[in-house]
Amino acid sequence: MFRREMQRPTETDKFPLVTRTLLQLDEMHKNGLSLKWGRHYIKSVSATEFTYAKELHTLLNQYDDYKLRIARYDMWIYSNDKNLMQDIIAIDYDSVEEFWDVDPEIGEVLKANADISIVDTPSAFDFKVYLKSTGSTSKAVNWCRSNLDKIKIGDQCLSNMEDGVVEGNYFYIRDEKVLMLVRMMIGDSISRVERLVYEGDLDKYTYESK
Repeated sequence: MFRREMQRPTETDKFPLVTRTLLQLDEMHKNGLSLKWGRHYIKSVSATEFTYAKELHTLLNQYDDYKLRIARYDMWIYSNDKNLMQDIIAIDYDSVEEFWDVDPEIGEVLKANADISIVDTPSAFDFKVYLKSTGSTSKAVNWCRSNLDKIKIGDQCLSNMEDGVVEGNYFYIRDEKVLMLVRMMIGDSISRVERLVYEGDLDKYTYESK
């Protein structure tokens, strides 16, 4: 329920679907009912999981610098903010399976170049474009489908673009000329653009040492 593409964020709530679901679960709890959640796959929710979801929801609404990746019942949280990561661990240490910190050398590059993303293999695409659910993304769908030599995009992202619910979705762009064209089409629906940098090319980026 934390999937960003399923949300329609407001100024005060980044996860309105989560808010509604937690309210429904809270009502079940008050009425002494078993907690269950899901549409196609119904999952029983323990009291511990319910409490954790409420605390995580509150915490994620307090921070901005992070990205979520969700696959079924697993969640990955990426952030440059160590305070956020420490707060997440503090909610329930046993719920955190792994914690990874960045290599110190790569960390220095990222500090000096906020809009780049380090990749471990060379990429045919120079940019990663993140979307938000504002503006109209549907007008670019046909162009995307007709220009797969210039853009790498998944079927789910295309479907979400047609529906206009794209919060957190992303695709890859070949070069700056294509990026400029995409900005002209759906610039108001772009939340962030990252340049992809192969880790073997880090020496091309200058940065200040500590």
